[in-house]
Parts: sequence; structure tokens; C-alpha cells
Amino acid sequence: MTASERKIGLINGFSGRNEMLRTTFCEVVGVEHPIVQAGMGPFGSCSELAAAVSNAGALGSLGGAARSPEDLQQQLAVLRTLTERPFAVNFTQPWLQQHPESFDIALEMHAPVVSLCPK
Repeated sequence: MTASERKIGLINGFSGRNEMLRTTFCEVVGVEHPIVQAGMGPFGSCSELAAAVSNAGALGSLGGAARSPEDLQQQLAVLRTLTERPFAVNFTQPWLQQHPESFDIALEMHAPVVSLCPK
């Protein structure tokens, strides 16, 4: 670590000795690291990826937009078997306006976090 990196770390409250960044987000959501996996819809986001991110201590996200109700339920059920840690289900606002049942499914399946994207 360079002198300027140490100085920046000390300004931010870190000594550089393997300290972890702990934020209010970590406390509220129940994760170890203030990192959120982006929800990528069904094209790049699956229950296995979300579980791996959650199991690593961050907040994994399952993309909920553009999924059929059956697929969303199945992915959430699999996700529940792969992790006991918090995860998010991510929707776009236009998707939810056209498919409000998706939000209901996320609530019924007890998703710990539901995140929304405006577009």
C-alpha cells in the first residue's frame, strides 16, 4: 500500500490492516459486504449466480423481469435451497406495471429484498 493509499484509507477510517468496510446497508440488509449484484433479467441472472454472490457475503440478485410466473417461482425456490443468506429480486418498473403478479410472487416467496429499476 502506498503512502497516499494509506492516507486515503485513514481519512475513510481504515488502517489498511484487513479491515472490512461495514456500512448501514450491511446492517439493514444483513450482508457482510456492501456489494449488490446487478439484476440482469433472465438473460444473465439465475438462482445459482445470485446464491453464489449471497453466499460470498454480498447481496445476490435474481432478475425478475421478463420471466414467466412459473420460471420466477422456480428460480426463487431453487435460490432458497442454495442459500440462507439475504438476496434480492430485481424488477423494472415497466415490467411490473404490465405484470403485477410478479411482485406478488416475490412477496409470497418471501424474497428478503425487492429492488426496482425505473427502465
